[in-house]
Amino acid sequence: MTADPIRNSDIEKIAEKVAEQVTHRIFMILGTDITDNDDLHALQRDFAHVRAWRENMDTVKKKSLATAVAFIVTGVLGYLMIFFSSK
Repeated sequence: MTADPIRNSDIEKIAEKVAEQVTHRIFMILGTDITDNDDLHALQRDFAHVRAWRENMDTVKKKSLATAVAFIVTGVLGYLMIFFSSK
């Protein structure tokens, strides 16, 4: 008696089931029940908050750099103005 070969469709079904179980387990470890819509919406809001925080921090960094450059240029121009007006 020989064993029947496994069909590709059977392999795909097994792979999909395993992937679903692993995904579900990962989200459960992270504290989110993917079968609960409220948990999923809370997770989406958390990710949106993190994204907004990152974008805001990028804006702050750019504005800080522009302010620092403006401060340095103003200082140099002020120094030059004092230097040349004292002669």
